[in-house]
Amino acid sequence: MTHRTLRYERRNWPGLIAAVAAIACLMVWFDQRHPEHPSGTPVVVAPTDDPATPTEPNADAPSTAAPPGSAVLTTGTPLRTPGRYRKPPLLLSHRPEGRYSDVLPELIRKAPQDREAALAIYHSLRHCKGVLSTDLPATLRNVPEQEAADHVAHTEEQFELCAGISGELIGKRGQFLEMAAAAGHPQAQLYYAYFPDEILGDERELLRHPDRIRPYKETSLHYLRQVSLLPNAQAYILLASSYATGYRAPADHALAYQYQYSAKMVDPLLGTDEITLAEYAGRISAEARQRAEQSALAELERCCALK
Repeated sequence: MTHRTLRYERRNWPGLIAAVAAIACLMVWFDQRHPEHPSGTPVVVAPTDDPATPTEPNADAPSTAAPPGSAVLTTGTPLRTPGRYRKPPLLLSHRPEGRYSDVLPELIRKAPQDREAALAIYHSLRHCKGVLSTDLPATLRNVPEQEAADHVAHTEEQFELCAGISGELIGKRGQFLEMAAAAGHPQAQLYYAYFPDEILGDERELLRHPDRIRPYKETSLHYLRQVSLLPNAQAYILLASSYATGYRAPADHALAYQYQYSAKMVDPLLGTDEITLAEYAGRISAEARQRAEQSALAELERCCALK
């Protein structure tokens, strides 16, 4: 650093200090205005239909402010702050340790009475399907030499895990997913709905068994409703898309908006897709949006409210 640069920076220190002080004052002001929210978690306020900038309220007029811990909807309905609902445990399931040919026989024996074992088998077989379909030459094209060597070594380790696992067993992985989902495993139920090809098979299977499609749709919809009430934002998002597209059930735009709105309330980070929410909102009337929001909040209060 040159002497000239040092003198320049010193001349600007007062301005820098003033800027830092201004930011600190702004944070204090925000916390005073929103004492019920930790810094970095502001109230989510949906945009109003009126594009005009809101004016300061009349001090003599009766207060219409929502109570603490509430946000304000386009309908003006007070509601809980997004994210203020009960959080379920993380839905996790892991592949077993060791070579699959050594550990899967015991898991297969336990699977009919153990949903965790059934899901672990599914994870293992799905992993092997991905490993055995790896196209190394295509993957390593134009990859630096050291990175390619590391990738080859990692792939060899994965092949070693799957050594001795037959293609026939890999082809039955969907049966173990169905088993875990039917036993009530929430993660398996999400996978059941998220990966229809694991249950229904490829196009050839669908042509041979078209009668399986309707039961699958009904079952996956039932599972999503169960998981959504944990609550789970991913399940709500899948329900919303199901009713928006008519994929699992007859199209219902009001229900699509309700479930997407529920996802937003349950998990502000995962569920706050304002573009999708606005798209669903645009398909229904203002009155239908209000009813959908009220239905979403009533359901969340029944199943998942923090007491």
